[in-house]
Formats: sequence, structure tokens, C-alpha cells
Amino acid sequence: MNNLELVKSFNFNDVKCDIYSKDNEVFMTGEQLGKVLGYQYAREGINKIVSRNEYLKDKEFSAEVKMTSPSGIQNTRLFTEDGIYEITMLSKTETGKKFRKVVRGIIKSLRKGENKIIRTSEYQRLTAEAKLNNSKARMASVLMKLAEKTQIPEFKQVCCSYASAVIAGKPIIPLPEVNKKTYSATEIGDMLGVSANKIGKIANQYNIKTEEYGKKFYDKSRYSNKEVETFRYYDNAIQKFKELV
Repeated sequence: MNNLELVKSFNFNDVKCDIYSKDNEVFMTGEQLGKVLGYQYAREGINKIVSRNEYLKDKEFSAEVKMTSPSGIQNTRLFTEDGIYEITMLSKTETGKKFRKVVRGIIKSLRKGENKIIRTSEYQRLTAEAKLNNSKARMASVLMKLAEKTQIPEFKQVCCSYASAVIAGKPIIPLPEVNKKTYSATEIGDMLGVSANKIGKIANQYNIKTEEYGKKFYDKSRYSNKEVETFRYYDNAIQKFKELV
């Protein structure tokens, strides 16, 4: 039974169910039927029903085929439409009764063309798109949470810009413009022949860390991999430091 094609996927009681097709016949795996019926060990539960009812091994009801699974290629019992109905009746559960009704409705609608058939290649494409969109949404959410935590307006705008680019494919929110050159305490200290620590002390003592003389940025810490707030200075701050040094 080669060339099976996945034609429909749906959820029943939080269990993902796949319907395969070949030559106008539909099939479901025993393992999924076992999960639907609530067996703790799905495959083993269905195998026990089959072993107690040997007629279920007839091709009218099921067949054993090789299918690819996360653990590799393995023997899998597929049940035909009649096999699905037999298994759900033999389970003698209310769940089996409800599932039988749902499957009957889906199969009828597939054959009448009322329910869109999702071919394997299309299903794989839609699944890949859904995973990509979920990944983008999570990434954008992380960026927006970072924006909420910072008090630096430019950093907020950067995060929002990147988040919009992730979702829309292009930055709907523009990045902040860089219109002034800035210098670190180390760079100014090198210009004036003093240490960065000395520049920091002077800045704190004389209240130079203001919007007039510079702005806060996020930068990598010198002592760890963490991002830390750091103040960078404009050109006019250099002259102020010269006077104070």
C-alpha cells in the first residue's frame, strides 16, 4: 500500500487526526485511533483489540504498512473506513461513538467535494508557514518586552522597528536617526590623558550626564555578556571635561 497521500487533518479532543487516501479509500493509523479512544499506550491498545478480533486483519478493515515516524521507518497498521467504524464500535465507549460520527461526516464531505482536501505537499507548506509565523510572533513579542523594560527612547524605537520588520517583512516603524557623534568615557579619557573612571567621576560630580552633553545607550558589559546602560558624550562635553580636568 504505497503512495498514500495525506488528504485531511483535524483535531478531536486535542488529538491530531490525519486521514490518508489511496484509490478513493481512506485510512487512519491505529496509533491515532488509540489516542482518540484514550488508551494510555495507543498502539498497544489497538493491537489488543485486533488480536481479540482476528477478522480486523482482513484487507477490508486494515493492512500493515511501513511508514516514516519521528523514530524512523516502522510497521504501522492502517485502518480503512470500515476498519475505523469497527474499532470505534468495539471500544464500546462514548468517545468512540462521537468520533465515529465526526469521521463519517468528514469522509462524506470529502467525497462530495464539500470539504477542501489538503494534499500532502500543500499540508507541508501550510504547516511550515504556520511554524514560521509563530516563530515571528514570538520574536516580535520578545522585542516588544525589551522595549517596555528600557527607559531609553531610542532603544524603545529600535526594538519596535525590529519587531515591525519581523512581522511585516520591512520596518514600518523607522529606526531612530543618528545625528550627533558620541564618545565613550574611555575615548574622552584617552584624549585628555586620564582614565575612564576619572571621566565618570567628574561627570557625576558636575552633573554632566544630561541631555545637553549626551545620551544613554545599551552596550555590552566589559566584565560579562550582559547588556548594560552606558552614557556616551557629545562633542560639547569634551570641552567641558577639559575645563574641569
